[in-house]
Amino acid sequence: MEADNKSVVRRVFEEIFNQRRFDLIPTLYCGDCEGMDPANPSGVCGHEALTDLLTLHCKTFPDHRYTVHQIIAEAEYVSVRWSVTGLGRKVAQGATFEGLSLCEFRDKKICRVWQHWDNLGLMQAMGVVTPELQVADELQNLGGSPD
Repeated sequence: MEADNKSVVRRVFEEIFNQRRFDLIPTLYCGDCEGMDPANPSGVCGHEALTDLLTLHCKTFPDHRYTVHQIIAEAEYVSVRWSVTGLGRKVAQGATFEGLSLCEFRDKKICRVWQHWDNLGLMQAMGVVTPELQVADELQNLGGSPD
């Protein structure tokens, strides 16, 4: 079972994410799949929402590509450590961002995903936040000192 689940996760990264084979989403994800990501507080639920999110990622970052570095499986859970590069003209050339995803399986499909990634690094590479965290200075002017 664990080897099969690891294979599903590899297919998600290689075929769905990298090859843009969104038609495979119903094959690899449960219909009521849920995605939790602090960068997307509204979450993602279901095949259509996942397809819409991935389509938006491809429009925003058309050349992005994922690399899987490590997969660990135990029972119905698979953890994957990954990185993404090729995030387009809005991001510093050669920038790489790393993340971790924990996938829960039901009936040999992914039913829930929790993920964390370097979204601060991405915001810095896009120039939204300076490396010196200048945005923090702006926030201090709004309500006083964080002390």
